[in-house]
Amino acid sequence: MRKRGTCSAFCVSSKAGTKRRSSFFAARCGITATDALWMGLPLLTCEGKSFPARVASSVLQALCMPELIAHSLDEYETKALQLATQPAMLAAVRHKLQSQRDTQPMFDTDRFRRHIEAAYRQMWDIFKRGTAPRSFTVSSD
Repeated sequence: MRKRGTCSAFCVSSKAGTKRRSSFFAARCGITATDALWMGLPLLTCEGKSFPARVASSVLQALCMPELIAHSLDEYETKALQLATQPAMLAAVRHKLQSQRDTQPMFDTDRFRRHIEAAYRQMWDIFKRGTAPRSFTVSSD
């Protein structure tokens, strides 16, 4: 029996004119999800209630790809079947993933570096002034 809230991946590849469909549920994922998405593999997940069961859906939300998040096993199966049987739909998802990967902050490591460095400088300035730690906002680019 499949468990709700586990990371799942879905891929359709074409080799020598044949299609292979593979859908599987694995243990919770975080890095696995981001690695798969970074490599252009659409990730379809069934969102759960606990934090670990929501990691993949959080990653997909950060990439503005909520269409790959199912909220029930029935919805997951429907989405998986659509992606497996509708090549144009899968191509559109892959195209969007490529575009989002290159434009969303999720994978913008240089932006992340700039922001974390600015946060460290702000924390150091607060410390040097001798003031109590406080919340602050790092300005966006």
